[in-house]
Amino acid sequence: MKRLLLLLALLTAVPGAAQTGGDASPRVWPAIWGVQAIEEGRYLRGAAEDGEGGRRKLLFLCNNARQLIVMGLWGDAEPQAIVDRIGSVAILVDAAPEPAISREAAAPFAANGNVFSIARIEDGLFRRMLEARAIGFAWIDGGGGRIAGFQLDMTGGRAPLAAFARDCNSERYP
Repeated sequence: MKRLLLLLALLTAVPGAAQTGGDASPRVWPAIWGVQAIEEGRYLRGAAEDGEGGRRKLLFLCNNARQLIVMGLWGDAEPQAIVDRIGSVAILVDAAPEPAISREAAAPFAANGNVFSIARIEDGLFRRMLEARAIGFAWIDGGGGRIAGFQLDMTGGRAPLAAFARDCNSERYP
């Protein structure tokens, strides 16, 4: 899994596209959704840029247990400074945070001008994501304050996410 995360970090790097400010609001960004292929398999990517080089991405993967994993990616000029402050991570569904994911479980790291975190998607969360107007990630400090966060518009993401999930495990994600 670490090799796949590193490979994804390299594939998502965009030279010179570091973000210059912290967007801590749960703003909904228009997103482009599509399946990408890499040597280890495929992943679904929802991506948005702010027009100033800032990146926000959700990467959906299918793990060896045939369960969906989502990786949040936040482009920033100083990603390690964000990672150092993270106390927990939350998946956002229509701006509402799902129960916080511990720092250890979210495994945040900085690479190529990005902050990365991962989360397993349980069945109930998957259904809420498909029904949502927007989904995203929030990085939270030890005191509960939001360090950074974003949401991507799901208008063009529902069908690709449903199809990707069915390909991952049609019994779990019908």
